[in-house]
Amino acid sequence: MRWEAEPGKMLCMTSFRLPGVPDEFRSLRPGEGEATVDGGTVTLRAAAGDDLFNRPGTDSVVQSATVFAFPVEGDFMLEAEVEVDFRDCFDSAVLVGHLDGLQWFKLCAELDEVGRPRIMSVVTRDRSDDATGVHLPAGPVRLRISRAGTMISLHYHSEGRWELARYFGFPLTGSEGGLKVGIAVQSPRGKGTTATFRHVSFRPTGVTDVRSGE
Repeated sequence: MRWEAEPGKMLCMTSFRLPGVPDEFRSLRPGEGEATVDGGTVTLRAAAGDDLFNRPGTDSVVQSATVFAFPVEGDFMLEAEVEVDFRDCFDSAVLVGHLDGLQWFKLCAELDEVGRPRIMSVVTRDRSDDATGVHLPAGPVRLRISRAGTMISLHYHSEGRWELARYFGFPLTGSEGGLKVGIAVQSPRGKGTTATFRHVSFRPTGVTDVRSGE
């Protein structure tokens, strides 16, 4: 069943639509994961240990994170203001691009080992490549993932401008499902948390200048 969020109306659902986004957000794990939608605001809940990570040097593949995504073709930008109820190390709000279980990427606002929020990014081609970014001030932060051709750029918004977190090639090969992009929450070392996503927006165009984010 499809639902479209209405202002002032809170719904718990396994799929939903948001204004300005061209397709329906659906859970990547059918039958699992629930979103609470209030107008254009989405809240996702992570259970204890939920994660999205293919650990390097091991056979470990963890795909338990709550992820809601929709299919895209061609160039795009997906943006959202995210806020996390930080409780434990590595609790995160996430923007994600997902081709399949062995090919995906994510941009996170995450609580680090010393209890400070920071930008993190992961690019997975069989095994995950994890990169630590800058510390963030307390409170909401705006994240963006985008594609131009075969290139992906990950940005966060700070002090009135977009800052580049990561830039990499990501050819869409070897998967029948196509790329999906969306939002997620995780709590890999914690007892669970929630992440809130506001002002979610989508544009069918890529970033022209990855360094400036414009």
